[in-house]
Amino acid sequence: MRTFLKVISFSSALLLAGNSAQIYSYEQKKIDSNSNILISNAIEEKEIKTVTANGFGTSLQSAAQNAAENALTNVVGSFLDAETQIKKQIEIRDGVKSKIKIIKKDIRDYSQGSIKYFEILNVQQNGSIFNVTAQVDVRIEDFRAYIKELASDTKEIDSGLFASIQTDTQNIENKIDLLGKIINPLINGEVIDLEIGNPQRLKEVSAFNCRYLNTKSIISCGNYAFGIGSINPNSAIAVPIIFSLNKDFKNNAINILENISSDQWSGTLTTNVGDSLPTYRLVNKDNNYKENYTITFLTIDNRNYTRYLIKDARIYNQERGLINNLKQIPVSGWGRCSSLYPYVRLSFIDEKETSLWSKDFLQCHRFTKKLWSEDEDFNIQFIYFPVSEARTSHLSPSYSTLYNEIRTYSQHGTGNIIFDKSRLLLLVEPIGEMLNKVKSIKLEYVQR
Repeated sequence: MRTFLKVISFSSALLLAGNSAQIYSYEQKKIDSNSNILISNAIEEKEIKTVTANGFGTSLQSAAQNAAENALTNVVGSFLDAETQIKKQIEIRDGVKSKIKIIKKDIRDYSQGSIKYFEILNVQQNGSIFNVTAQVDVRIEDFRAYIKELASDTKEIDSGLFASIQTDTQNIENKIDLLGKIINPLINGEVIDLEIGNPQRLKEVSAFNCRYLNTKSIISCGNYAFGIGSINPNSAIAVPIIFSLNKDFKNNAINILENISSDQWSGTLTTNVGDSLPTYRLVNKDNNYKENYTITFLTIDNRNYTRYLIKDARIYNQERGLINNLKQIPVSGWGRCSSLYPYVRLSFIDEKETSLWSKDFLQCHRFTKKLWSEDEDFNIQFIYFPVSEARTSHLSPSYSTLYNEIRTYSQHGTGNIIFDKSRLLLLVEPIGEMLNKVKSIKLEYVQR
């Protein structure tokens, strides 16, 4: 069992009796003069304190020892304060008594111990009581070390405290590992199902309740409106695509989050009164996002959400690579999206199952701002649907990752979010002879 030693040292708070003097002892070591080794002197300097003290006893011997005890007790005040002396008076008294056992009334010099020299200066006898005055020379360094050891405080620490700390550390590490079983497959696209719907002519689009407004060259989808850029609506098609979270993974992820979270709360995205367009806010109960993780699971269709607070996980995750060489879980990986997330590859296939055209797109459209591609063969535009539109507090679209930071203009530091699905409207305008060659469209994740 381990114990911690707490040494308590205080300045003097008692008046000292007697006078002090400095006595130095010298030790010289000589080397043979015929040797080439230089002569060196080793000087040992130790402080000696001389105290004159009185003592009483029923014998001359006991009176002498009492005088030595009083002298040592007075010296204690030079390096321990009164409070400590009172607190440890029994230990100090017993310790001093053990030191005076060496005192003999007829012996003056003592080669070992805290008392170096003892001499009776005067003796008075009153009946059976002896009263002596004695000179006591005390080796301060030796006596100080001895008394401080007696006056020190030790306290056993329950090993269960350290066990609980270790358990907490192991628990948080396990939580981070389990969090990685959710985050990594999401980022890699391993648990996302892609569903490509039936293509429609852009002018006749109806998927996702969208319609083409000929007079404005935009696509209107409920409360959202998107410009089509340079795409010719007469020769373009619209392809609805849905990215959905695998159902088994979804259930497993929710189960993990419920077990590793310190707190959780649910709600429904509510529309702010007075907004011309619907805006939605997430209830936030975590004011310490620099230490904790908050993971939100959002169901798009009914806008219900549950938020999971994983306490202290951010700190431990950030230190993983520094302490035990464990790989950090990219919980807040959107800032490194261009290096972490896979590409989304769009390919056009002919009737011989040969790829006519293929291109890899970054999922980090927030940074590239490039939701389109235009060359001599195809004019392409990706339209992702956000959760809400108003720039003051909208939740940015998840794109094809289904995992994102909660990036709003009014709720910074509110954690990360998992969408159960994401919708994409792909606008494709084949150029020239490609119009007759394309037989199918392929969309896939491509790992880096």
